[in-house]
Amino acid sequence: MSRNVKIIFLVTLIILGVIAFMIFRDLSMAPEPEVAIREGIREYREVSIETGEEIIDGRLIEENYFECDQGRYIDMRFLEEKELIEVKLSDGREITLPRTDSPTGDRYANEDESIIIFHRADTIFINEGGEVTFGNCRLEKD
Repeated sequence: MSRNVKIIFLVTLIILGVIAFMIFRDLSMAPEPEVAIREGIREYREVSIETGEEIIDGRLIEENYFECDQGRYIDMRFLEEKELIEVKLSDGREITLPRTDSPTGDRYANEDESIIIFHRADTIFINEGGEVTFGNCRLEKD
């Protein structure tokens, strides 16, 4: 190869390297996931572009926020096509329960039924040990 061809080849490689660097640098600087902050809870969320629903471990879910009596609140998520419910309570507890049979509304309970969550339309309440601990909880609409 002549000297001019070698120089042109080297310059072309350098230019391609710079272009590749710029492309991969831009990809690594993708925006951070949407962040939601509520009452000091910081959550990172991945959201489906098509539906706007949140994705957790590849499972589409529905999330709702309920305000209850005595200034309490419940963050609720349906998982696995409503077969599981996950709640974050204002007292700091996180509970995941399976769906159980109910003639009206959605009912979720642990094995010994010491914790039962009833959900119907825009309301939810939690019964623990036979007492309502989170009552008159209404869906907070944006």
